Amino acid sequence: MNSDRAAQFQAQTRLLEWGPVSVWPTMVEPMSWRRTPRLIRQSGPENYYVTLPIAGTVDVTHAGREAVHGPREMHVAATSQPFHYVTGALHAVGLEVPRKLVPRSRRSRRGHPLEQLPQLVRHLCARPSPHGAD
Repeated sequence: MNSDRAAQFQAQTRLLEWGPVSVWPTMVEPMSWRRTPRLIRQSGPENYYVTLPIAGTVDVTHAGREAVHGPREMHVAATSQPFHYVTGALHAVGLEVPRKLVPRSRRSRRGHPLEQLPQLVRHLCARPSPHGAD
């Protein structure tokens, strides 16, 4: 992780673990982060990393492609491949989903089995926590 404003950098996140799936609503100031080949070798190469911006944008370089994702636009990255994210002020939800939980034969018409996640995550994050306030 990196920020041009490291001394003033602020972020807010919480981690929700649903079995093997991790979900974290996040608000961050401008920053960047990379998943490098070294990090891939160290942990989690068999997952999908899903980013769902709620407010703000994230610039993504992954699998030889570059794109900007804004509110209601999902990005899925295979954690077995390097990626680089750059954000402005961002409110988003991130998920890490084991690849083995995603059925390969049930791809949506748009081509990726995780395409229905944005609606599900927005619904889950809008609901109050069953455990009360954090």
